[in-house]
Amino acid sequence: MGCTLLASILWQAPAIAKDIDFAHDVVPILRQRCAECHGGSEAEGGFSLNTRALLLEADVVTPRQADESRILELVTSTDPDDQMPPKDRDRLTEKEMQLLKQWIDDGLPWEDGFTFAEERYEPPLLPRPVELPTVMEGRSNPIDRIIDAYRVEYGLPREVPIDDAAFMRRLTIDLVGLLPAPEELEAFVADDAVNKRQQLIDQTLAKDRDYAEHWITFWSDLLRNAYAGTGFIDGGRKQITGWLYGALLTNMPYNLFVRELIAPSPESEGFIKGIKWRGNVNSSQAPEIQFAQSVGQVLLGINLKCASCHDSFIDRWTLDETYNLAAVFSSKPLEVHRCDVPSGRFAEAAWIFPELGQVDKQAEQPERLRQLADLMTHPDNGRLTRTIVNRLWQRMMGRGIVDPVDAMQTEPWSADLLDYLALNLQQHNYDLKQTLSLIANSHAYQAQAVAIEDHSSSEQFVFQGPQTKRMTAEQFLDAIWQSTRTWSDPDGNAFKPDGRGQGGQLAAVLQAEGSQARIKTVDHLLTGDLIREVLQQSQWVWSTPDAATVAPPGVAHFRQTIEIPDAPHVLIVTAADNSAEVFLNGHRLGDSGAYDRVVILEATEHVTSGTNLIAVRGKNDTDQPNPAGLLLKVFGLSEDGKLQWVESESGQWVWSAETHSGWELTDFDASSWETAVVLGDASMAPWNLLATFDDSRYAVVHDWKSLWGDRPVRAALRPHDQLQATLGRPNREQVVSTRPSELTTLEAISLANGEDVSSLMQHAAENVLAQNRDDPDELINSLFLAALARPPSTIEHQVSLGLLGEPMTQDGVEDLLWAVFMLPEFHLIR
Repeated sequence: MGCTLLASILWQAPAIAKDIDFAHDVVPILRQRCAECHGGSEAEGGFSLNTRALLLEADVVTPRQADESRILELVTSTDPDDQMPPKDRDRLTEKEMQLLKQWIDDGLPWEDGFTFAEERYEPPLLPRPVELPTVMEGRSNPIDRIIDAYRVEYGLPREVPIDDAAFMRRLTIDLVGLLPAPEELEAFVADDAVNKRQQLIDQTLAKDRDYAEHWITFWSDLLRNAYAGTGFIDGGRKQITGWLYGALLTNMPYNLFVRELIAPSPESEGFIKGIKWRGNVNSSQAPEIQFAQSVGQVLLGINLKCASCHDSFIDRWTLDETYNLAAVFSSKPLEVHRCDVPSGRFAEAAWIFPELGQVDKQAEQPERLRQLADLMTHPDNGRLTRTIVNRLWQRMMGRGIVDPVDAMQTEPWSADLLDYLALNLQQHNYDLKQTLSLIANSHAYQAQAVAIEDHSSSEQFVFQGPQTKRMTAEQFLDAIWQSTRTWSDPDGNAFKPDGRGQGGQLAAVLQAEGSQARIKTVDHLLTGDLIREVLQQSQWVWSTPDAATVAPPGVAHFRQTIEIPDAPHVLIVTAADNSAEVFLNGHRLGDSGAYDRVVILEATEHVTSGTNLIAVRGKNDTDQPNPAGLLLKVFGLSEDGKLQWVESESGQWVWSAETHSGWELTDFDASSWETAVVLGDASMAPWNLLATFDDSRYAVVHDWKSLWGDRPVRAALRPHDQLQATLGRPNREQVVSTRPSELTTLEAISLANGEDVSSLMQHAAENVLAQNRDDPDELINSLFLAALARPPSTIEHQVSLGLLGEPMTQDGVEDLLWAVFMLPEFHLIR
């Protein structure tokens, strides 16, 4: 029957003489004829009929106008390319088509709450206290108590522990990304102390720089932070390496880490800025939408990418929720696009969990971001803490409690374990190292590893122990360099935390904890009380007398000459609304960043005997007049970190609105500049910093050069290159939360005979032979201990001697290195 004739019959048939019953008349048709391709998680052609809203958004149905509805054209068509259902499926009967027509003409009635979507797990929002199972003998760790009960429920045997050497190798690779030194390994194995594993965990986590240089790989993948690549040339992308390294080095509390990402300082703003792609791109790739996607994925484990084009087909998130979250970041009206088609509607800034509060959509962008940061880190936002502890568990154990880690809408294999770890993190001041220590101290972590999981299996996952993990590209290269003592010199693009290379200056932010707050500087600690004491002696200044209420937007340049007494350590404490960039005798020390934090700048290196010049570029970075001000004080510390002196008010600030060449230098003539206005002491500042100091933020910029010394540069701090790319290091144009667990063909070929690996082995062999030319037995034993954390077997020793030759040659050493470093035992973390 032709399409025209069938359509004629359909339109001329008398209406069915009863009201349409959606549940009994329409649902069976849609379920039988349509839902297989357009229901549940399926949405072929971008069309889902899971809900009435999705059906309308697909623009295939016009309520009360069946003759203008595309869906009826498709079900009546005989064109093999258009007809629905497709030609290999049963077509609708005449009665079914008439029912659909009447349903559309009746206005598309839909039963409230009905959906063709599969029933989904909805994770809780609030933190949930967990009642721990009864303590069994020797099982005090809460993780083991929860997993012991889990094992009983599933009839699983208790885990089998690994030996000390295997434990130390696993632990050091997992926590700091390095192999254990042979001499430390032998001492640990020989130690008979009962608590030696706990001591080793504490000692390993205390290696702040090793920790930072390992975990920067994890966070750079996750935060889409690279040193170069797409977007950097034209300023459409900004790295956060300096800020990130400092945050990890000082173990910044995770809630402040998140705040600094969402309501950023100039050092940390690269994450939410995303990438500004060149040319025309899909609306879902705009920086504002990237913001919503990245914040949702990284911090909450929520997939908003699907919901950036239309209401999600895979979970509950809607297009409007994504755009409203994006509007928090957007500095201009943001039109909603569905499948890249403008809708004529504009998003209104909103947070996706209004149960916790809401952002003020009328506020300026910086304030909206601060409000969003408050909501994201709200104590009742259990989604934030669950997401990060799940990521840490996955890194340590090989698989998340929720898997995949970016799908936190998925039901965990142990809700009690996930909720316990999340609340424990919050109760311990969001200390990520404490969570890692808790996991590492468990019998569950210290158990023999199981094989890497086959994620294609449809069977329900049952936890049986930590899974074997592959080294990352960075771990693999560091392990080779470390085993052979072949840390090659980095090229000029490598990041070094002394301001050289691509990294720039570092600033680390910590949360004040009352009088016990501490900040690490070069070799001493600062308490919150000491910082408060210095600030209380500071004056609040700006360029205009009405700055307490209506300072004009823009930049003001300040200068002051002061006498600085001798002291082992000279520092500058400063805070500004909105921000201040500080120079001492022409040297840039750093900037204050956000309005609600105090910054301590290391100044010792640039102090001169006698008169010193302090120059500050202050910004009131808003669109309209509002309160502004600058606080700054120079102080000296003794060797033991005691306050030695605070500079007096001998100098006087002068200012200018204009930017003059060399304005920050000591020989600049500022005699024509105006005198700055003293607005009051620190307690009178409009942002009331001292009154709320216990809950505020502050930072320290270190003398990174003295911290760094001649330390070798690890792979994580080197630019992305071909070898690391082959071994799985991503280019970081997209968020990467997990790397592939299986060896690719390209990797296998490169490891077997690749030019980059061959060059690496030649260099390593030359170095190893230079270190030991006379004792092949010692060379073999030290290599096996360094690389595999065990001595060679008798057969391995004999084979190794054969490879080395008599006498030893560089080619023989290179062959031995290939043989050891290509062992799965070397590549895997077991």
